[in-house]
Formats: sequence, structure tokens, C-alpha cells
Amino acid sequence: MKTQVKWTKKEEQIIIDNGSVMLSEELQKLIPNHTVKAVKAKRRRLCVRLTKDTKSRHGIHARSKVNPDNLCKTDHSITIDDLDNTTYQVIIGSILGDGSIRGKLDRYRNFQFYECHESKQNDYVDWKTNILKEQFLAKSWYKNRVGCGGNSGREMQTATHPIFTLLRDEFYPERIHSRKQIIPTNRIEKLDELGLLIWYLDDGTHGRKKNRLGKVLPRLYPTIAAKGWRDDDLEEAVRIINKNLGLEMKVSYSKWRCHGREDINKIVRIPAKSRDKLLPIWNKLAEEHNIPECFNYKLR
Repeated sequence: MKTQVKWTKKEEQIIIDNGSVMLSEELQKLIPNHTVKAVKAKRRRLCVRLTKDTKSRHGIHARSKVNPDNLCKTDHSITIDDLDNTTYQVIIGSILGDGSIRGKLDRYRNFQFYECHESKQNDYVDWKTNILKEQFLAKSWYKNRVGCGGNSGREMQTATHPIFTLLRDEFYPERIHSRKQIIPTNRIEKLDELGLLIWYLDDGTHGRKKNRLGKVLPRLYPTIAAKGWRDDDLEEAVRIINKNLGLEMKVSYSKWRCHGREDINKIVRIPAKSRDKLLPIWNKLAEEHNIPECFNYKLR
């Protein structure tokens, strides 16, 4: 059974005097009665901060212990044009919807894809994860926190990759900007019914309403929430989709007030004629691609 070795005042003073400029392994040689792990913990408890130069040396030392042959890597030579159509449509449709591209270039060279849904859409998150797993090492996990639709839910993210860095530059005004605002026309030109379906499943509503007695009223039309996009970009994106897919979708605007602040809401409306054309196609795609049943209610 291991027993904890008591720290002496002299040993603590050694850490206070040298801890900011020496690595834990170097300090441990001056304090042989304690392990490297114990030295690290004691330095934190004494609130001794590493200098910038020492942090750099610590990083070099840590990387020297890594065997690059054991690292799981993605192929950075593939470009967005090399992706199969399913992967491309899922990525672009997701970015239009609930997905985001994030990362810190001061830590990594590239960005990564991220998405989160509340727990009742867990299967949907795992479905996207499986599509992006092979090429981008996507993984998903349960997260009990506010942020996934205000409830606990499931999150997924990929490894960093140049493809997501490219898309970050295309969809976000600046790399330091945290919100998507731009809809690049070159991506919309390639969007097909599957990509539009993903956007709809992420941010859409089915258009069914119930009266006070709980009876479902006659169907109106599906809509897609699109509040964050620039007006001109959204209008142009809908125009391109309509032209390419033979639809008649429209963008509508309405004012709303929240916490005393007035804002503009933007919605892509799918009228009856376009709805009746899309639903059979979408249901067929959902079956072909094994899209989870948690979103079936949006396709009825």
C-alpha cells in the first residue's frame, strides 16, 4: 500500500523558486522523494505559473514522447471535390442547418465540424457521425448540459481538416467570427434534394398544427428557419435551389421582440406544390440512406 510522502517547507520553497522556469521532470530531480506527478500537482496547488518559454519547452518535451506511427490521422490530401455526393450533401446541408465549423488556429492548423441535438435525436447525430467517420474520424458522445436545444443531448465532431478550414472561410465572415452568415453560391449550386433534406431536418418544421382539442389541422406548408443568414445571400440561395430543383420556395420576413429587443425573423417557406414534389423524393432518400425514424414526422 502506497503512503503519501509529506512535503517539507524546503521542498515547497524549491518549487516556488524554480517551478516557473523548470519542467516537472527537472524539478523532480531536485526533490527525489516525490514523483513527477506529485510535483506537477504541488506546483498547481502553490499557484506557480510556467513562463512562456517554459511552456514552449514543455510542449516540445511532450511531443518528443509521441510515436507518430501510432497516431490516427486523416488524409489531408483529399479536397472537397473528392468527396462522394452523400458526404458532400450531408456536410453542406448540416452547415446550412445546425452544424458549425469551429476550432482555434492558435492551437491547430485547421478547423473541425461540430453538431449537437437534444436527446430525442441521438440516432440522427450517430447517423451523421457514421457518414463522416471514415474520412474525418467523426465521433459522438452524450452530453448532459444546456446547449443541445436547451436539454441534455448528443454531440458530434470530426477531426480537424483542410476541407473544414475552406468551408469556414466560405461560410463565416472572418475566421474569428463565431456565427455563420454567408451562403456561398458555389456550394448551393451543387446542393441537391438530399442536401436540402438535411437542412430541413436540422432547422425545419413540418407545418402541421393542432387546435385546442388536439386535432391536427389541415397541412399548411413546411418551413426552414434561416434567421442567421444575410438577406441577399439567403434570397440568392433560394433562387438557385428553385432553379436547379424545379421548386417555388420563398423567403419571408417577420418582426419579433425578445427581452425588449426587436429583431427580424427569416423563414424559407415550401409551398404546397413544392412540398408535394419534395416529400416523395425525401421519403425515398430517407429510406435509401437509412435516415433514423426520429424525424419521420417531418416527412409525413
